[in-house]
Amino acid sequence: KFVQTLSDCDFTQVRKDQKKLGLSMILGGCGATLEQLTGMYSVFANDGLFSKPTILKSDSNGKRATRILSPAATYMINETLSKVNRPDFPLNWQSTERMPKIAWKTGTSYGRRDAWSIGYNKNFTIGIWVGNFSGEGVAELSGATIATPLLFKLFNSIDYDSDEEWFTQPSDCDIRKVCSETGMLPVDQCEGITTDYFIPLISSTRHCDNMEEILLSPDEKITYCKVCVPGTGYKKKWMKKITPDMQHYYDDHHIAYQKIPIHNTSCERVFKDGGPVITSPKSGTEYLISKKNPEPILLSCNAGNDVGKIYWYVNNEFYKTAAVGSKQFFVPTEGPVKISCTDDKGRNKDTWIRVRMVNL
Repeated sequence: KFVQTLSDCDFTQVRKDQKKLGLSMILGGCGATLEQLTGMYSVFANDGLFSKPTILKSDSNGKRATRILSPAATYMINETLSKVNRPDFPLNWQSTERMPKIAWKTGTSYGRRDAWSIGYNKNFTIGIWVGNFSGEGVAELSGATIATPLLFKLFNSIDYDSDEEWFTQPSDCDIRKVCSETGMLPVDQCEGITTDYFIPLISSTRHCDNMEEILLSPDEKITYCKVCVPGTGYKKKWMKKITPDMQHYYDDHHIAYQKIPIHNTSCERVFKDGGPVITSPKSGTEYLISKKNPEPILLSCNAGNDVGKIYWYVNNEFYKTAAVGSKQFFVPTEGPVKISCTDDKGRNKDTWIRVRMVNL
C-alpha cells in the first residue's frame, strides 16, 4: 500500500520499480527527486491532502487534492516534526538568530553525497538539497548542519511572522498519559510518565510491558521461574525486559544496562518465549561455495543474558556447543541446509539456506 501511495503521488521511479521494492525503502532505497519529496511533505501542511506541485506564473487553486493521511495523523506528525529538542537540530545555528516556527525533517545520504532538509508551515513548504552534481561525497556534508540552517534563513526571509499561525488540533485527536520509554499506556511499574497525542478508537490501547517481575535468589545472582522457585529464600524484583538483539547492541556500544541474572541451571522447565536470534547465516540466502577451496560459513546468534550456552544443529544433527556471543564456523554440504540454534532453556530457532558448489 505504501509503494502504491507513492506511485499514485507521481513518484515516477517508485512506479517503475514498484515490483522489486522492499523494506529498504524506509532507508531511502528508492529514487525520489527534491520536487517529489517537497510535494509529499506539503501533505502535512494541508491536513493530509496531496496536490501535485505545479509551476505557475500567477496564483492558482491548483488541481484537486487527494487524501493521503487523516487530519489527526497529520497533526500528530506536525507536532513531532516541529519540536526543537531533537538530535538533528543544527548545533551551528546561532542562538541570536530567530528560530522560525516550522516543522522539518533532515536527511543525509550514504557516503555524505547529499544533504536534505524539507520544512513547512501553513503557508509554505520548502525543500533544500545540497551536494555535488558529480555525486562526490563531502565529509562535512549533512542535512542537519548544512541544509537546515539554509532552510531556517529562507523561512525567516519569506515568512517572518510564521509563528503567529499554527495548525489547529482536530477534534478527533486527543491527549493521554503514556510511558515515557515505550509510548504505551502506563502501568504502576513505569519509571517515567509523559503526555502524548493519540487518536481515539485507532491508536493502540496496549499497556506497557517494559517491566517484568523477576524471582531472584537473595544475592540476586540467580533467577527462578514458577517451576523451580524454592519454597523460601527468594525475593521479587521488577526489572526491564531487554531483547537479545538490544542486549547485543548495548554490549557492542558499551551502554550500561541492568542485566537479568542467569536462570537456575537446575530448572527442568522448557521455555518458549525469548529464544535466540540467528544472525548468521541469513535465512533464505543462497551461498556459492568453491569446490576447490570451500570457505566455511559463520554461525552466530544473539541470546539473552540469562543464557549460558548455545547448541548448534545442522540438518537436525548436533554440531557444536558454544558460549553466548562466540562465533562458530562450518563447511556445508550442497543443497538445502537447515540450521538450528537452541539455548540452555530449551528455546529453539531454525533457519534455512541453500548451498551451491561452484568452480571458482
